[in-house]
Amino acid sequence: MTISINKPIINNVIPFPEYTEDTLPLIKTRDGEIKKFRTIFSEDIEPKKKDKEQIENRSLLKAIFSSMSDAVITIDSEFKIMEANRSAKKICGVDIGMSRGKNFLGSISQCNQSCLEVIQKTIKDGDHLKGKRIECGFKKGHQQVVDISSSPLFDPECNFKGAVIIIRNTPSIMDHGKEQRERHPYQNIIGKSKKMQDIYRLLDDLADIDTTVLVTGESGTGKELVAKALHNAGHRSGKPFVTVNCSALAENLLESELFGHVKGAFTGAINKKEGRFQVANGGTILLDEIGDVSPVIQLKLLRVLQEKEFEPVGDTTPRKVDIRIIACTNKNLQICVQNGEFREDLYYRMKVVEVNLPPLRERKEDIPLLIDHFVNHFRIKSQKNITGVSDAVLFKFLDYSWPGNIRELEHVIERAFVICRHNVITLEHLPIEICDFQLPTVNRENLFRERNGHGKQEILAALKKTFWNRTKTAELLGISRQTLYRKIKQYNILENLC
Repeated sequence: MTISINKPIINNVIPFPEYTEDTLPLIKTRDGEIKKFRTIFSEDIEPKKKDKEQIENRSLLKAIFSSMSDAVITIDSEFKIMEANRSAKKICGVDIGMSRGKNFLGSISQCNQSCLEVIQKTIKDGDHLKGKRIECGFKKGHQQVVDISSSPLFDPECNFKGAVIIIRNTPSIMDHGKEQRERHPYQNIIGKSKKMQDIYRLLDDLADIDTTVLVTGESGTGKELVAKALHNAGHRSGKPFVTVNCSALAENLLESELFGHVKGAFTGAINKKEGRFQVANGGTILLDEIGDVSPVIQLKLLRVLQEKEFEPVGDTTPRKVDIRIIACTNKNLQICVQNGEFREDLYYRMKVVEVNLPPLRERKEDIPLLIDHFVNHFRIKSQKNITGVSDAVLFKFLDYSWPGNIRELEHVIERAFVICRHNVITLEHLPIEICDFQLPTVNRENLFRERNGHGKQEILAALKKTFWNRTKTAELLGISRQTLYRKIKQYNILENLC
């Protein structure tokens, strides 16, 4: 009698790797009980061949995984990254060499983490989610649209291990090239006029270089927003951004604030203090209102620009600093140089590249966008259901010269929210200087049409073009989502018309 073994013996007691099918001669007692058996084993070469095939298949899968244009990331149930391909770094900023074993949310800290909701549903509920379109804020501060899919990850024993995330970068649905596409907003800067589009392109060119930038413009034009946009879009974005208001401090206090001081440097200096340049080391420092600094401070700043070093007050040891300097002013520094109020060498040292912000009266086509932005902002802040401004208010805003620029417009809308008890801001909610302002209305009808004159066919075409994505349609038309919904209701546009 023999027993046929139909598969390799894999009992851990037997110290052999793989074996072929064999027979076992049985030795019995007189009563017919099996006493012992003798086994003859011969090594099977087939598993070696299978192991080689498995290694080759694994290498092939790894090559495919690495070459995919979509970002593929696997995370465990505790949100720790297990694997990621090369595209994950380009699309999400996840470098597997630096991120393996680390928390996924910490590895994508430079974006708005729009994908979190999708991933949580898979990790917590085991849901399969496919092709959810979101706006992702990676890409150095610019919005990119991605499709994200997330599926549960199981081991061979069907135990839940985590999630597989696939993120596909989606081309813009607007038929414009990257360089020609209108952007509004650009980070926190609102505006779609040609002047602002030119500024956005200049900021893109300046973002990743350390050139000193001089930002000029009237008060209230948003110079600090431009400085922050430059910092956030560049390679120093993860480092400190430090602002110093140069017009707010006396000369001796400003010097100490900028460069720091040692203990006993002057009366009252009871402790050592680090200056703003030292605090901003590795990052960016914004010197606001640079046109108001004294000649002594100007000389010290010139040294920092030229040598990248400074001396704290009361110390003679130079301190090296790795820093990008951005300066802002509402003064005409060229005239200040002519009048002997500002050093000529410092002026040209700072004005390597100048970003000149236009006043609001020169970019009135941006006023509707700014109105929508501030109305949305104060509606959330005040919890009032105010949806916008009346046509009469819009015409007044387009006529007005705005000496205080965007800051003045913001404060006017904030004031209106305080006293308005209706859903729409009307003339009675405006300051008297705006209501009484008279100016020939040049092209205001065209500006009004640009905001509110989109006809039914134009809106319908934009909706079809964006596959009925309301957010993208509003961006394409240059209006707010609230305005778009109002127009859809006004024209009785139904989705089944597409």
